[in-house]
Amino acid sequence: MNSKLSSAKRCHLKTYPKNDVVFLQGDEPDAYYVVIRGAVSIYALDTNAVKTKDCDDLEATENGRSRYGVFLLQLLPGECFGELSFNENGVHSRRNASVISDGCHGQARITNSSPVFPGREASDLCILLLVDAAVYMSEVFSRHSSKHQTKDKISLLKESSLFKHWSMSQLVKMAYAMKKKQYGKGSEVIRQGKRMEYVWMIKEGAVRVSHVVNTNKGGKHSTRKNIPVLVDEPDATSESRLKVDIADLGINDCIGLVESVDDTVKKSPREVVTLCQTELFFLP
Repeated sequence: MNSKLSSAKRCHLKTYPKNDVVFLQGDEPDAYYVVIRGAVSIYALDTNAVKTKDCDDLEATENGRSRYGVFLLQLLPGECFGELSFNENGVHSRRNASVISDGCHGQARITNSSPVFPGREASDLCILLLVDAAVYMSEVFSRHSSKHQTKDKISLLKESSLFKHWSMSQLVKMAYAMKKKQYGKGSEVIRQGKRMEYVWMIKEGAVRVSHVVNTNKGGKHSTRKNIPVLVDEPDATSESRLKVDIADLGINDCIGLVESVDDTVKKSPREVVTLCQTELFFLP
């Protein structure tokens, strides 16, 4: 209990007016952050040069944020950031992006009725919880790395032939959008004939891609005698279904890329089933 109380004392709330810098790309990591109120935006430079805190004119205006690089995403209350810089071996990395306060982001402003901010009629503030770096490493890191896995996502993307040439800013943006899902052996990931909603990337395990055809010569799905056709409706009987295995896919392989870029393909022409316990990331 005493150790947890000591750790809690090393966490604190901090307010950031709109357009204030939380940290800059290239800074040394000092804390892990949780958005309590308002919002922050993340930006990244695609060049090797990084900004430092002694740069001129750090208080960016709304139209001056291009100095921080490309906009990646916005984080809202309950979302966290800053974990990418921390490493298990204690040799931490510099920040790979800049984070700028978006203020209260439409939430009720803090008024002068608050004793914390006397004399301010309306404060456009973002409030963040800062978890000290040492506390984060000792109390949170081991659990956090298994839940958020932002680093794992970026590493997986870098190993893929499709994404390895992307810039870090592009990889970070995609990593934040990717969500994880786990399936047991024999689970259906994609059903043939159903609408494609995601692009999938295999992190662990393997899947089998198959195509089911209707061999019923007189069935209403047939357009020509003796030609089997795609089964995309439930009225095909089990006797008339023939499954043709197309490919087995493993780590780093992607599923659904063609359907995601071809607007004419609304339904999956294949089914995908896991061959073992499988972990995938999906991107809406």
